[in-house]
Amino acid sequence: MPVYGSGASMSRQLVHPGFVVNRWYPSLPGPESNGTATGSTNTRMRSFYLPQAVTISDLGLRVTTANAGNAGAAIYATDPALQEPTGSAPLASVLGLSTAATGYVSAALGAPVSLPPGWYWMAVQCDNATAAFLVSSNTDAGSAWSRGVAALTDFGGTTSRVNLAYASTYGTWPSVTGVSPTLSTGAAEALLHFKVSGVA
Repeated sequence: MPVYGSGASMSRQLVHPGFVVNRWYPSLPGPESNGTATGSTNTRMRSFYLPQAVTISDLGLRVTTANAGNAGAAIYATDPALQEPTGSAPLASVLGLSTAATGYVSAALGAPVSLPPGWYWMAVQCDNATAAFLVSSNTDAGSAWSRGVAALTDFGGTTSRVNLAYASTYGTWPSVTGVSPTLSTGAAEALLHFKVSGVA
């Protein structure tokens, strides 16, 4: 059934017709574009809203610049007080997504994960400095409204994308509770895709 906001929550929700079991979905609607290299020293994150309770079984990315190696994809919870990622570990994650060729790559979660409606953070990390991924192409301040910025000048240039970076190495997802992120420059994140295995 269609999912709509209501009352005070209306302005914080994206209208969605409802998820269908066994279908893949992007975490953000278009437009999309090719990103820049994610790099091997950070986990990069961007917020998205899930308007309906779902159970997910798989995560995926689209490699747009190939390089021998692997990437990981994850979903983190949101701290409602700061509108930033929180948690000692992601809610869902996969590793071993090959970046050796362009195209879609995916992996099944160790077990399906149920997520209630709300704000989340998609995350990507990489073991090489070259691979890049499909991104949601908000090159202005389009994503700043969910988190806000500390300085008005952050709305200018590529940092206005308000993607967050946390120092990390591939294979280890960072604990982000109480850790101050840095604004991720350029388009170095990735547009996360997820497969729905159940709906509420």
